[in-house]
Amino acid sequence: MKYPVLLSEPISPIGIGILESAARVLIGPSPSDSDLMPLIVSADALLIRSTSLSRSVMEAGKTLKVIGRHGIGIDNIDVAAATSLGIQVVNAPGANTNAVAEHALRAIMHCAKNFNSAEKAPREGRFAVSASLPGLVQKMGYNTLELKAKTLGLVRFGRIARRLAELAHSLQMDVKACDPLADDGVFQTTP
Repeated sequence: MKYPVLLSEPISPIGIGILESAARVLIGPSPSDSDLMPLIVSADALLIRSTSLSRSVMEAGKTLKVIGRHGIGIDNIDVAAATSLGIQVVNAPGANTNAVAEHALRAIMHCAKNFNSAEKAPREGRFAVSASLPGLVQKMGYNTLELKAKTLGLVRFGRIARRLAELAHSLQMDVKACDPLADDGVFQTTP
């Protein structure tokens, strides 16, 4: 018998395929309480990402045993209500570490390379293939910054920051971190 698992939001088709090998997967049309209520009635498990879960939704899940959160934060779940209803709440602390670190690095590169101006210039007719690089930079009105040997400052040094530090080191950046809660050893073991 396959247990019914409700997804409050769509996930990757690969993830759905993995779940379907062991469960009967239900996917909510939206993460709203009104859309989840009729589906949660028969669910043994609920998997969420950013959906906020109220006590009333959990109470409607008469057979609900576990709520799984894709990611580390569980601030969108009324954990006290879940506990009082006998529903276990679990999370996946490392699930998004690499993706979030990559997004942070992309944002750093976006700023350093002034992508907004670089992407607009050709559309605005400020791009000439025959121009010299200095002339091109002047005509397009933007400058870029090379990240090699630049310092990246990190406030806190958890999983995501440590992964971002690794990515920044691959660009030969100097990384400095401050985290009063981290053990000193974490700073020595990160490249």
